[in-house]
Amino acid sequence: MSISLASQSTVLNIATWIRENTTILSTLTATDIAKGIYWQNAESYAARYNESAQAWNDTTQVTETLTRTKAYSELRYILISNCYEGDTQEEINNFALCLRLLNAILANPVDIDSYDTVIGKFVTVKNTYSNAYYDAYILEVDHTGLSPKYTLGAFDIFNDKWLFTTRSERDITINDCRPQLSNTQAVNFKAFIQEQLDAEKQANRDRAKAEQDAHNEYIKHIEQYMPKNTKAVIVAQNVTNTSNSLEDYHGSTTNQTIILAWSTHTRNLFPEMRKAAALHEDTKHLATLPKDCEHKRSYSSLNAYLKETSNEFADGWLVHKVNLFDKGASWVPQGVLAEHLTNPQSTKKLLRKKRT
Repeated sequence: MSISLASQSTVLNIATWIRENTTILSTLTATDIAKGIYWQNAESYAARYNESAQAWNDTTQVTETLTRTKAYSELRYILISNCYEGDTQEEINNFALCLRLLNAILANPVDIDSYDTVIGKFVTVKNTYSNAYYDAYILEVDHTGLSPKYTLGAFDIFNDKWLFTTRSERDITINDCRPQLSNTQAVNFKAFIQEQLDAEKQANRDRAKAEQDAHNEYIKHIEQYMPKNTKAVIVAQNVTNTSNSLEDYHGSTTNQTIILAWSTHTRNLFPEMRKAAALHEDTKHLATLPKDCEHKRSYSSLNAYLKETSNEFADGWLVHKVNLFDKGASWVPQGVLAEHLTNPQSTKKLLRKKRT
């Protein structure tokens, strides 16, 4: 196992959050707390690599104002991933103190009342894909079924967020390596997680509404120019190949989409695609491509398309038809309308250029 040494500014950022938001070790300054965290990490680093870490620099400054979740994530990474408990009593005591700091971030440790129930216990989650992902505490117990169900407050270390999860008795193991949360701490911790989840849901709702509003505006824009009898649209897309033959994956990303033409039928006709391509500066070279650049498929949404290379997986421009299935403008791909669709005079200019 490799040990990395946290920067002094990182531990000071954590300690500053602890000092400003909790009452643990109230006689110590943020710098004093930071030194304790750093010392534990430095001792582990020295033991692993047989070399001394840099001494604490008293001019170290706070470089970032952390959130509660970020403070927990940063401290957890230092302690769980990059610290040994140590051999001497001093090292053992300091490591235990650091674990208390970790719990202090969950809830204000001024409440020292304890109680002999399972609520507030730190647990290891097993028999699930999340076994290695969660720090978890028991927040509720449901005894109404044949066996107890435990509601856990769990920390997803890959996504740096708290969440609720329910597990059966056989899926968890109570682990006394962390102090048990008091009743008040457990209540506060549960409320904190709920606030985070509510904020995430609201952000998702706001984002979905913004996307829907933007799509509605796009539909209105398309409807201004799309003829009533349109059954399909011919579009040009500039794509980048993302295929990986070693993993048997074939795919691409779209960099740009241009709506080239309206069509009154849904047949895939290459002459029609070539004619549409000729109407735009970026795609006009596709109109004169050789026959082997016409690709046909029977197993894809791209049943037929014109591409600027005979290699169907290469980067570049392709032109194809999109069936609207009588859904109108709502099924037109997100893209930019070609100028000749919004300004018919531009088509005449392009044709004059071709003649000259």
